[in-house]
Amino acid sequence: MVRAPTYDENGMKKGAWSKEEDDNMATGIGVWQELQAAMDELPEARHKTRELHQRRRGYYHQITVGRFSRAKEKRKKEQKKNIDIILCTNCH
Repeated sequence: MVRAPTYDENGMKKGAWSKEEDDNMATGIGVWQELQAAMDELPEARHKTRELHQRRRGYYHQITVGRFSRAKEKRKKEQKKNIDIILCTNCH
């Protein structure tokens, strides 16, 4: 016979764990152990994250916010057209 749980002033159960709570805890621990095994199989990504960060930092100076002068807009259009031409010639 299991004694009914008592509650403290915060509404938390006090006393021994029930069979259901024990089973929930055991299955939860099993899931975490499986997760750790899956994480160990993943390759390290340190060099890739560093590479992505450097690439992102390189593009940061190209971002412009606000109004552009007409000369700057024209220059940007020409640069974009040149990049499109370069990419198109490399495809063939």
